[in-house]
Parts: sequence; C-alpha cells; structure tokens
Amino acid sequence: MLIEKTKGCITDISVYTSSKSENTGMLLKAISNHCPNIKNLNTHIGSRDLVYVKSILMNCGNLTSLCLNSFENSDILGDELLEILTRYSPKDLTDITISGYLEYSINAFIKFFDSYKGRRLLYFYINNYNRERITSGHLEVVNKYHSDGIIISSNLLLYDHL
Repeated sequence: MLIEKTKGCITDISVYTSSKSENTGMLLKAISNHCPNIKNLNTHIGSRDLVYVKSILMNCGNLTSLCLNSFENSDILGDELLEILTRYSPKDLTDITISGYLEYSINAFIKFFDSYKGRRLLYFYINNYNRERITSGHLEVVNKYHSDGIIISSNLLLYDHL
C-alpha cells in the first residue's frame, strides 16, 4: 500500500466513497502504523473498524481533525465510537465530525464532552444530522457545554429551537 512507503510524512488523508466502507480497516491500520504525523483524517468507518480508530488515536498524537462518516444505521456503534474518542483522543484533537446515521445516547454525549474539560473542542459536527437520532436532549447537552466554553462551534447549536 502506498501509505506504507511514505515514511511517516503524510499529514492529511481524505477518503470519500459513495456507497460502502469496504477495506477501511486495512486503510486505518496502515495509517495507524505508518502515519504518526497525520494531522487531518477524513474517512468512512464500519462496525468492524472501531479497533483501528482506537489504534489511530493512540498512535497518531498530532491528530487535530478527525471526520468519521458511516453508511450504517447503528444503535450501538455511536456509543462505542464516543467511548473510544473519550478514552483515547490525543490532547490536540479539537475538530471532530461524526456520522448522523449512528445513534448516540445522551450519557455518551455527556461523558465525551466531559473528557474535553480543561481543553476546548473547537469544532463538533454531526454529518447528515437526523432529528430521529439527535434529540432535543442531545441539543441541550451541546448547548450546556458550549455555554461552559468547552464546545466552541457546532452545527447542533443551530438547532437549539427544538
């Protein structure tokens, strides 16, 4: 794979696909093992890719921006993703975009934002925002952490009228 031959010099990777996230695990594993200096990563993930997300967060300490989209409508993947982000995000990761197709519990939101106390989440975005999965309770949590100065900007702040 090309990534393996870059000797750690890649700082930005964006992978877009229109229908499936096949082979994402292989890509994420290569990034984790060969791109310690990556700053920006944008890709799709599937249910089997969370172990690689954890590995990237642990091995890529310069990561500042992470966008993880998903084609899966999952009731459990969202909380698992937030748990991994809560436990393993590097301190400089301040720009996070996650999929609106996943379901996130309000408690997972709270725990995730609590992990940013003492630092700031400059940008928090939910791609493909879905009112069935992101409720007024989620919006209240985002507004609280925005008021507390933990979240600086979020597309969910635009929907506080629910």
